[in-house]
Amino acid sequence: MNVNRNTQPASTVLPPGVPFVAGGPLPDPLPPPAWTQDEAIAYECACDCITHLSAIYTAELYYDKPSPERRAALELEQSRLHEERRTLRVKDHDKIARIRSEYGALSPADLAA
Repeated sequence: MNVNRNTQPASTVLPPGVPFVAGGPLPDPLPPPAWTQDEAIAYECACDCITHLSAIYTAELYYDKPSPERRAALELEQSRLHEERRTLRVKDHDKIARIRSEYGALSPADLAA
């Protein structure tokens, strides 16, 4: 069955030139975006830094079989990272810059200490 998803249903009557999406016509004019593309990219990079750091700690917990003290420290750090990621917002410019700078600069040797 060939379905053309770029056309509106026959029951919907829109003026010519008004774009249609699955939920209905798009508002005219479209509201401005809540953030810039640069802000979105920086935010996503910061989220990735947090995720990668947490993954490194998970690997250490799983593969290295750390001491009980190190395990507790890693689990505490993972909890802190989870909370930091959960509360991070795209407009938190200073926090995003700090995360990218600090976490992005960590080497495997730094993390093992």
